[in-house]
Amino acid sequence: MAISLGFVIIKADYFLQTVYNNFENSPVPSENEDEETPHFSEVELEQIKTEFAKPFSDEEVDSVWKSLSQLRPSAYPPKKELLHRDLGGLDYKIYATHFGETRCLIFQLLTEDHQKPAEIIFEQDIYNKPGVWEMPHRIVRTGELGISGTDFLQKAEEYLQELKEKKFDKVDSIEVDSSQAKVINWLIKNGYEVADEESKQKLEDYKNNPEDFEEIFIDNEDGVPEKDLFLIKKSEIDYQALEKSTIGQVDGIREIQVSLYTMKTLSGIVRIHLQKTFK
Repeated sequence: MAISLGFVIIKADYFLQTVYNNFENSPVPSENEDEETPHFSEVELEQIKTEFAKPFSDEEVDSVWKSLSQLRPSAYPPKKELLHRDLGGLDYKIYATHFGETRCLIFQLLTEDHQKPAEIIFEQDIYNKPGVWEMPHRIVRTGELGISGTDFLQKAEEYLQELKEKKFDKVDSIEVDSSQAKVINWLIKNGYEVADEESKQKLEDYKNNPEDFEEIFIDNEDGVPEKDLFLIKKSEIDYQALEKSTIGQVDGIREIQVSLYTMKTLSGIVRIHLQKTFK
């Protein structure tokens, strides 16, 4: 079973598109498309899990930070590989880019045939919000690899914790905006808290009055892989505009295609702001 944890609404459209344009991997299919998952023996799966679970060594943390701190901002930031761990049939990698005021860490699992079953991106505004690492993107399809979405998220969080403990960088919290009910629930189960009163009210409204909301598939037209269920409030939807963007249905659910900018400003879309604080 492939599990997609999807995307959040993205604050810097051009930045994320630039990141993807600099990654040669083909777009990741959503959970609604057929996907061939690599098959491993039980012995190989155990090796993958064991190697993945190993804590970051001091050498790994130090070398990644040294490379990350030396990155300079660029209008067309290249990807730079900072860490490579061979898990045995899978590669665990950390990349980085630096675009303007935003520094970006990318955590990936890659198969030998260049499939990308898991990826998490953290962004840091090094001048305005240096202690906050935003998570604009995460996707995990590792159900048959023995590594859960939670395992993968916690591994990325582990590296940020190491940066904090070694006093290499300011790490106060991870922040994320999500419009997907299953992602919001998953994050809350993993220690994230609803960060502001407006988001708390929206979430409470959805829990108490689910009939007032609708889920739609959004497939963006900017080349960033995207096709996931987003939550919208019926009373705030501009149905005329929505109809113009509708391209069909998936399992009886409306599917629309819009740009990233339009997706951010789509009427009725429910955005929940969550935060996890580092100790």
